[in-house]
Amino acid sequence: MERFLQVDYTITGYQLRLPAIKGFFPCVDFHGYFRKHNVKRIQDIFGTWHDTDKIDILTTESTFKAKLQVVGEKPDGSEEKAWLFPSIAAYQSKLIEYGYDAIGISNIAKPVHEQYRKSSYQLLLALDLQARDVVCLSHVQGDLIYRALSIFRKEELDWKDIRYLQAFLHLVYRENPDNGIGKQCSDAIHALHLNKKLAFDRKVRQTIKEVIDHKIDEMGLGKFYVEAKYLYVTQDILAFLSYAAAADHHTWEYTGFLSAKQSYCGGAILGQNLFARNPIMSFSEITRITFVDYEGEDAEFIRHIDNIVQLPLGTEPDRLGGADRDGDELLVLSTGLNLAETQIEYLQQYNFKVNDEKSEHHGENRLDLLNENIQQHFAERFPVQAKVSLADYVIDSLVQVNDADKSTAPSQEWNKANVIILLFALKIKREKSPISIRQLKISLTQKKDYCNTSFQLRS
Repeated sequence: MERFLQVDYTITGYQLRLPAIKGFFPCVDFHGYFRKHNVKRIQDIFGTWHDTDKIDILTTESTFKAKLQVVGEKPDGSEEKAWLFPSIAAYQSKLIEYGYDAIGISNIAKPVHEQYRKSSYQLLLALDLQARDVVCLSHVQGDLIYRALSIFRKEELDWKDIRYLQAFLHLVYRENPDNGIGKQCSDAIHALHLNKKLAFDRKVRQTIKEVIDHKIDEMGLGKFYVEAKYLYVTQDILAFLSYAAAADHHTWEYTGFLSAKQSYCGGAILGQNLFARNPIMSFSEITRITFVDYEGEDAEFIRHIDNIVQLPLGTEPDRLGGADRDGDELLVLSTGLNLAETQIEYLQQYNFKVNDEKSEHHGENRLDLLNENIQQHFAERFPVQAKVSLADYVIDSLVQVNDADKSTAPSQEWNKANVIILLFALKIKREKSPISIRQLKISLTQKKDYCNTSFQLRS
């Protein structure tokens, strides 16, 4: 497949499609695993035994979307369903009968080299952030823009600074390869590649300004770069192979290598990180996780998979917005950045001395005051911590699972009034100091015209 796609890297996983089959399939030498453990035959979900050396694809029951025949009702009132096919052989015969002689590939697991990804307002709302914390988070993107403009800002021209501009344009282009802003970045990158002096060309400068204006507008919407990357997710592969090889699946015991709150990515990521999956609907959908390395038994079968996250068995995937490992990607957020060391430079509009003689800060630099205020904030909020990372803003919670997800349960009415009330209810829950009913009434009154409805407040 690498030759067919003409790629210079090894593909470690595929999103595959067939009638009634949909899932994500990591590339693992399971034949070698079975030979090592002297497993010659395994049993499928229908009770049929198969020679392991004749199996091409080994998958889970959840990827086979053919349990659709309603045969009754369960004690809880839900539908009791049975398989549409009596065996895998019967399913294969239908594929041949209807001319399905190829497997569809909808995507592949590619190498991930990115360091930054764009956040969303949902992420910011799900974390326990205050205003100054958000300013510190914005510093990553602000600093990228500040450095990108350094070639235009310095009195003495330093051509080495053009690398910051090129790196910023490449970052935005990789994020937007197919839209207008991506085209603008591509044009500017091409111009700078032809001649670095074109950085001062009127057209190129206008393009750079429009790109930066766009990124600043996004920052106002909570969309700014954070140290993160998107990775495909699957579950403990060694545990799955152990289960598949078990003589009796009913008596099999979990023998995976990952403990609760641990994850593995071929050793490419180590230490504490955060997981999120868009769209983030609740603060409970952000979780701390520890990436571990593994050199134990059977490590040779998974060591190459350094761009796919493996999760342990358990409820943690249910926390991540219902991630079902059929090709979902997780946002892996780094906790390496120490926000307590933030020194804001990019807000140059505040880089001036206060001239107001009546001000207590007369003669002091406004930007220096901002940074002092930030340091005071961390000293008060995290008094015993030398390092403050994203992990410190995660709100501890239990796993929240929506029982009605993907079921036939009737939906709840969702309108503007409900959205307004929900937002203020969340505000009351999140505020450290209580908000009074009078304050809430004033706030709702101010918002009432936007949704053309009235509110009934109850004590």
